[in-house]
Amino acid sequence: MIAAVPVASVEAWEVLAGEADEVVCLATPEPFYAVGVWYEAFPQVTDDEVRGMLSSLRRRKSPECGHRRGVARREKRGWHS
Repeated sequence: MIAAVPVASVEAWEVLAGEADEVVCLATPEPFYAVGVWYEAFPQVTDDEVRGMLSSLRRRKSPECGHRRGVARREKRGWHS
């Protein structure tokens, strides 16, 4: 699994690096504060909106999506600012 995020705290990056095969993170600013600080617009999303998006994604998911068996690569990559 590849985890790709535009920004994360160093602590969050370390958690992702322990779980994913590869982590791509453009910035790990210190101090981090909160995700919303690093965006021009970061509106709140309701639980109902998230459920609707997940439901829509499940209906559209193609057979090619998902985990590929036989790929045993573990590569950590990240940029710390």
